[in-house]
Amino acid sequence: MRTFQLFLLFFLFMGTRLSEAGITDQECIQCHASITIARTVHENFSCVDCHSGIQELPHNETALVECKNCHEEAQEKYGKGRHGIAAAKDDFDAALCSDCHGAHDIRAANDEKSTVNPKNQIKTCAVCHANPKVAKRHTFTTKVPVEAYKNSVHFKALNEDGKKAPSCADCHGSHEVRHAGDQASSINWKNVSETCGKCHAEIMKVYQGSIHGKAAAAGGRQAPVCTDCHGEHEIRAPGDPKSSVYPAQIAKTTCVWCHESLRVTQKFSLPGERLSTYLSSYHGLVNQAGSGVVANCASCHGIHDIRPSSDSESTIHPSNLPRTCGKCHPGVGGNVALGAIHIDPSRKEGNKVVYYVRLFYIFLIFFAVALMLLHNGMDLARKFRSERLPDGKDYLRFTMQERLQHAAMSLSFMVLAYSGFALAYPQAWWPAPFSFTGGTEEERRLVHRIAALAIVCALSILYYIIAFQYVAGVFKMRRSL
Repeated sequence: MRTFQLFLLFFLFMGTRLSEAGITDQECIQCHASITIARTVHENFSCVDCHSGIQELPHNETALVECKNCHEEAQEKYGKGRHGIAAAKDDFDAALCSDCHGAHDIRAANDEKSTVNPKNQIKTCAVCHANPKVAKRHTFTTKVPVEAYKNSVHFKALNEDGKKAPSCADCHGSHEVRHAGDQASSINWKNVSETCGKCHAEIMKVYQGSIHGKAAAAGGRQAPVCTDCHGEHEIRAPGDPKSSVYPAQIAKTTCVWCHESLRVTQKFSLPGERLSTYLSSYHGLVNQAGSGVVANCASCHGIHDIRPSSDSESTIHPSNLPRTCGKCHPGVGGNVALGAIHIDPSRKEGNKVVYYVRLFYIFLIFFAVALMLLHNGMDLARKFRSERLPDGKDYLRFTMQERLQHAAMSLSFMVLAYSGFALAYPQAWWPAPFSFTGGTEEERRLVHRIAALAIVCALSILYYIIAFQYVAGVFKMRRSL
């Protein structure tokens, strides 16, 4: 027996392997010389170990391979997945073992040359999932799964040396790939948080304690899960301007999917119009101007630990608001919790005081501008009607110094008003020219403050001169008496 084992090992190393049917690899190679299984996971197997249906040479029957003979567990999972179910229905588009793993060049998943290596999975899956003809027959898009994933933070990390990141199989599964609507699927909305939690365990725990996580666990499909906020395949870093959770975009592209939805807000008795009331606030106006540091939804409500304001652990609970607002406004007191946050100043229902103050302010602006136009118009009309005095008889109304003071005051007022309206209407085309580099909120703020300082100085000088002239006139009049 010992001699036979040594004899068999000798032939294995010499590449002359025997099968139960007595067919050697050397005999197979005579017709299939281009096929080699060297340096693969099956390098110690003979040809007929896999092509077990071949009993004699030459063979007329197809050399079918039954992977399940050795891989029973994988075959069982495969049969439960979409690919296996499709294959059982004789769907010629269904992915078979060889479509993913290869035929004769089957390598271990940790082999960089393997078709199922994490770095190569996108290419393997793309054979079908980026094929327009296959997509059309099975009603899925070709661009979203493949091209979107290539733009994700996961794909970029996966291709960096020494970094681990999820590939296709990490989220969808390897052999048991199920439809997203299947409750047993790893990408079913009920299981998404646990799937993502394989890498983001701490975040998953925080999310599960939030109002969203609790609602999702209770079976509320309207409750957002990871993919609802971050996306599915094209998951970008929060600092990427194209990310759905980018600070400057999150209020306009992510939270509004639910909190501006009439169907969701009415069903769960949630306050609506969260976006419109945010955009009408100072934070929202600055956000529209392109600032990436101004407070957004997540700045106040939290990111994964979002809780209702009635929860004592919530970041927007009255007792916690000073700490929350203090992240940007150090030293803010408890009075910050006294005022309403999401209000529409143009509606009386939100806050009557704010509504009437806004009306008064608008009336005051138009009244002041109307009086100025009326005064200047009447003055110009009188000048046009009056005949010009002869040379040498002109009456000097303002000295050069006084003219410069009026010009400075007028210019500073116009710049002050212009830069102020630029905040109220950041999306309009006309605010941009006030800035030399595109009209950012920081530059508008700087221009606005400089103009305010200039008008204060101009008015102070003007009032000083008027008061000085008045006192001088009174003193002169008394001396003449």
